[in-house]
Amino acid sequence: MGLLELLFEGRNRRPVGEIEFRGGRPGNPDWLPLRVVFSVAALVGFFYPTFESTSDLIERAEIVFGVVAYLAAGYWIRPRPEYGNLGIAGTPIDHPFRWSDDANRILVFLLVVFWPGRFIADTLADVWRFFRSFLKSR
Repeated sequence: MGLLELLFEGRNRRPVGEIEFRGGRPGNPDWLPLRVVFSVAALVGFFYPTFESTSDLIERAEIVFGVVAYLAAGYWIRPRPEYGNLGIAGTPIDHPFRWSDDANRILVFLLVVFWPGRFIADTLADVWRFFRSFLKSR
């Protein structure tokens, strides 16, 4: 954050997004099979090359722990940027006099980084909900 941002935005505050900490909501069950296919493909596409690169059991356990932590973060951390306060006049050009623009850009970055984990974790949660309701109905 630059000195100009501190000086100029102190008088004219702009909205900044937030980070919500909550789990996902149930998705559309009609799309669940397709979501499962994409999620499994993404997990296999990541795990297979990673597991082939090492034969050490401890390294593989660390990889699994890292993926589980990423999926948990993607499931629970929900960045909500304020899109009306991004760039100069809604363009991708950085606004030099607003620190809130920088904060919203960080939230957009977090949203992009956590989106694949959120997609896979929400799909796994929906599969769990489907099987749980299926077993309860029997």
